[in-house]
Order: sequence, then C-alpha cells, then structure tokens
Amino acid sequence: MALFFVERIKEQFGKDKEAVALYEQMTGKKVSQLYADAFRGDNTQKGTLFEFYIFKQLYKLKGEHKFLFNLFLPTEKGTTEIDVLFLHETGIYVYECKNYGGKIYGNEKYRMWNQYLEGKKNQFYNPIMQNQGHIKNLCKYLEPKETDNIFSFIAFSGRAEVKVEFEAKRLFVGITDDCIFETKHLIKKLEPCFTEDELLSIYHRLLPYTDNSDAIKDAHIEHVKRMQKTYK
Repeated sequence: MALFFVERIKEQFGKDKEAVALYEQMTGKKVSQLYADAFRGDNTQKGTLFEFYIFKQLYKLKGEHKFLFNLFLPTEKGTTEIDVLFLHETGIYVYECKNYGGKIYGNEKYRMWNQYLEGKKNQFYNPIMQNQGHIKNLCKYLEPKETDNIFSFIAFSGRAEVKVEFEAKRLFVGITDDCIFETKHLIKKLEPCFTEDELLSIYHRLLPYTDNSDAIKDAHIEHVKRMQKTYK
C-alpha cells in the first residue's frame, strides 16, 4: 500500500469519529496507532488500515448489516482467513484485500497472476481462486439456504492498475474504491434475503473465529507459506 493511501486514511480518519469508535469497539484496535505503525512501514498495519477503509465506506449503508474482520476458519489442513466479511440483509460480501501496486494481469481461470512493479515481474496465486476457497470453507459454517447470496470481492490498493478478465457472476475484481462502488450498487438493487434475526444468527455463529491467539495467527502464516510453495 503506497504512502499516499496511508495519508488518505490520515486525512479522513479524524473526520468520521463515529466510524473510528465503532471499528475500535469491534476490533479492539486503535486506528491512530494503526496509522502510526503503517506510516513507519509496518505492512501488517497497512493491511489493517485497508480493512478499516472498507468499513468506513460501508458502515452507514441502509439495511441490517454486521461486519467481521480477520475471520480464521479451521480447515482440514490449517485455517483460511477472510479479511472482511460484510453481512448485509441482501447477501454475504466476502472481501479478499490485496496490498499490491503496479500493473496486475490475470484471468479467473489462470492459477497464477502477474504483477509488474518498478521494472520487476512477480507472480502470485490467483486471488479469485483463493477467495473461492475461503467461501467454500465459509459455507461449512452456514445453513444451505444462507449460501445462496454470497458475493466475492478482490480488492487491490488504489495504486494498482488492474487488468483482469473474469466472467463469473457474484464476483468483482478491482481497486478498493471500485469494489466499494459495486457493493453499494448491488445493495441498492437487491431485495433483502435475510431477516435481522437470521443475520444475527450468522454473526454470532462466526464471531468466535475472530478472537484468535497469536499462536493461531502464526500457524496460519506458516500454512500460507507452505501453500505458496505448492503454487509455484
């Protein structure tokens, strides 16, 4: 995430004290400290600011809704982590956040994508497939009728130029602001599919998986590293 994005958060975060207070209450994280750490170059905190930015843009939307952040769901081989889960009466919106800049090339069917940045080419695992795995695992924790309206969003930082081909429905790939725009567009046109009680049921079912120890997080990081080796 480029420095200008961190500065953008700094400029805006003081203007919406309600968003800051709600996010801090939900996550236990101080936004001012996140900003300070990100400014000093902490990439983990830059990613967390990314998630706060998404929350800030969506939390005032009409309709019943809940947020869950950094959801670690157990799998047979380890865990999967969902960056942002936006539960809305119109559906379940699953955000995979990518803190990548440069030119991003890919296709929903290609296992590996390319990033061109500062004259270098880097390859990374297809985040559409990555989020499909997250959603597949998420569905194990949902009732069958709750899985009918799940939307996958792959959100890159604003410094990325995204050139990705995809045709699948209920999928969007782009920079964060475009993903937020598409989310708002969907919510405006879709009819509610969840009642308040149904949303709360999903929320309370998944909430325990956001309260994770450092050991669980470290184990997840090691699992991701092992998986990345198999992608190459």
